[in-house]
Amino acid sequence: MNWIKQITQVFRTPSADVLAVQELEDARRQLLSALSAKEYATALVCYHSDRVTRLTKTVKGAQT
Repeated sequence: MNWIKQITQVFRTPSADVLAVQELEDARRQLLSALSAKEYATALVCYHSDRVTRLTKTVKGAQT
């Protein structure tokens, strides 16, 4: 009879508390991923901004 309880436990719908904990963990993972993407994008913006500044100076220097 104990094995029947174990089988039904596997297929039982999780409680609202369990679902909330799972959703919170997923939200934390997504936040970490978004923060990493933001950090990467910020670094790219700085890189390209510096590149444009450097190339602008090079072009202006070549024109004089």
